[in-house]
Amino acid sequence: MHFSVATLLTIAPLLALSSPVPQSPRATIPLSRRSNLYREDGSLDLAVLRGQLSRTTAKIMRGFRTYNRNTGERHPLQPDETSNDSASKRAVGKDSLTDGSEQLWYGTISVGTPAVTYTVDFDTGSSDLFLPSSSCGSTCSGHTAYKSSSSSTSKSLGKKFSLSYGDGSTVSGDQFKDTVKIAGLTAKSQTLGSATQYSDGFSSANFPADGLMGMGFQSISEYNAPPVFQTLVSGGQTSSGVFAFKLDESGSELTLGGLNSALYSGTPVYSKVTQQGYWQINFDSLKVGGSSVVGTTSAI
Repeated sequence: MHFSVATLLTIAPLLALSSPVPQSPRATIPLSRRSNLYREDGSLDLAVLRGQLSRTTAKIMRGFRTYNRNTGERHPLQPDETSNDSASKRAVGKDSLTDGSEQLWYGTISVGTPAVTYTVDFDTGSSDLFLPSSSCGSTCSGHTAYKSSSSSTSKSLGKKFSLSYGDGSTVSGDQFKDTVKIAGLTAKSQTLGSATQYSDGFSSANFPADGLMGMGFQSISEYNAPPVFQTLVSGGQTSSGVFAFKLDESGSELTLGGLNSALYSGTPVYSKVTQQGYWQINFDSLKVGGSSVVGTTSAI
């Protein structure tokens, strides 16, 4: 997951809500951060920030194309990539996950039976889970590998997957179903990718987590399969379709199935998810210095 500022981020639920929900049982896991956004003197590196913005835009553009492939419909926020919009053209084919200057927030999950622990980057801008395979090449060195044959709950789907990025970085391998556990919650028969090839961008020197877990909706899934959190909700593992991040210098955490009331005051306001792909909502306006710079619009 990639953010340029520390914040408390509450993600509206998979079952789109427009009103607050009562507190319900929740599970929490701690998060670690890797960031190169700041120089040694503590100042913000604007060049890195601009690069991160460009790569994040590129990832969203790729998600738009996946949404179109999975649903047969054009995403309402997708710009015309054949236009003269140079920013859109630059964005095509790149992805923020493979850049060494990214800010990553990652924590632990376990996969398989018996369970093996992995670290994953939690990414709200994608929807798939992938881990390095035990048969992965040298670029997976330093990562904990997923060995499907050692898990009694693993099942091959007989499908390949391949993710390619404009800078030459790739992830490819085979799709499986297996048991995934996170913060004491269990997602059974969860689709995941077992990567037999990590390019250098995903080597342990450039990418500290073992793999990645997408937190978006199925419509932008490269596997066109339910994401982990959706599986948890549909499987009754949590009574509330809400997850939240606390992102800070220390004490960062991901809470699943509710909110940690100790981390905020007042009553949260829920905005309805207007398009299930990315976490898209409508907002009334954006103000800077008391002046409105953007009126009513849709936003991700």
